[in-house]
Amino acid sequence: MNKLCSVVMAAVMLASASNAKAYDFALGQLFYNVLSETDGTVEVTQNESGTYSGDIIIPDVAAYNGKTYIVTRIGDSAFKQSDITSLRCGNNLTHLSAWSLSSCTKLKSLYISKSVTNIEADAAAGCSVLRNLVFEPGCKAVIGSRAFADCPKFVCLLLPTTVTYEAQAFSSSACAVEFVGDLKSLNNGVFANVFPAYVMLGTVKPPTIGKVKPFDSKAKYFSTLYVPRGSLAAYKADSYWGTFSEIYEKPLELAVNGSAERVISTNVNAALATRLTFDARQDDFKPSNLGVYTDDSDIVKIEYVSTDEDGSINYNITGLKDGIAKVSFLYYNTNGLTVTYICYVCVGQFAAVHDVTVDTAEPAAYGVYDLSGVKVADGMSKDAVNTLPRGFYILVSPQGSTKHIVR
Repeated sequence: MNKLCSVVMAAVMLASASNAKAYDFALGQLFYNVLSETDGTVEVTQNESGTYSGDIIIPDVAAYNGKTYIVTRIGDSAFKQSDITSLRCGNNLTHLSAWSLSSCTKLKSLYISKSVTNIEADAAAGCSVLRNLVFEPGCKAVIGSRAFADCPKFVCLLLPTTVTYEAQAFSSSACAVEFVGDLKSLNNGVFANVFPAYVMLGTVKPPTIGKVKPFDSKAKYFSTLYVPRGSLAAYKADSYWGTFSEIYEKPLELAVNGSAERVISTNVNAALATRLTFDARQDDFKPSNLGVYTDDSDIVKIEYVSTDEDGSINYNITGLKDGIAKVSFLYYNTNGLTVTYICYVCVGQFAAVHDVTVDTAEPAAYGVYDLSGVKVADGMSKDAVNTLPRGFYILVSPQGSTKHIVR
């Protein structure tokens, strides 16, 4: 009898567990788990009513049951094997957890905001059509092992040197790699099983290499290395970089609207005046040798405007719909080399909030919350907020959320 009761009780408990929600609340198409009621933080979790799909914008905050939570994480396996096509990280997001975007076979574009500090192991592994990986300038994330492994559609990776890359982060991915900024070191087999068509470096002093080489051993035979002007001899003399069979000085240095990081933004139905500037030392630069195109012509339209006396070229890039577009600049050098430089244009909801093309007019009123997510006041102007007791607050308006300190 006791044995029968135990079996019945176990069955009841199992049924109860199977009916329990694996999330705390849902808003729109996203499901959330509360991480800390004290800190007022939540993570995006798995879709309990089906599968996620389409374009995903991770919000800065999520208001539920009278409380506003800060969205800080994408949880383990949250979007795994889903049908999402693009994702933009919110401005409060700090973590992309393990397997959070893995095997999303329709995911084409991923925007990493500068608030992100950790992209965990295998976070986006196996995203077979992912081709646009955009880091907001200033991002200092640590990219974990195999985070972007087996992503074969990376035609060209534009990688900031402010980011830390762990072992095999891009294993079996990438056709070409450009590091933007002062890269001091590279190791851990970051590009294991990868020998890209070319590697482009932006630092005059060759980056130091650890015990585990960053690229596949075949890279020195099949990959062309492009280095800054005046540094060719130093790279050829380096014990690692000097083993590359083809090393050339970069035919030109390219900046878009003054930024070497080349991530720009515009709004839908708005034209962004875009200026390409080239290294003044590039004496043999010929504008006629530059070709411009995009594979994302449904997102942006590119129109040539003029060429300045200093060789800078002006374009208008018009946003056609929300999304991320990769624009490629092919330069045919006089020595017969062809080099591709890329920039990313973030349109509409995918636009970087810090960019001047985003509406930055001061909202007339804010909802005011403390750091635990409890509403302090509603409909307050910025001046009125500054009369509150000293401390940290979150100001929420239709334009988004921002942290504010009253001193």
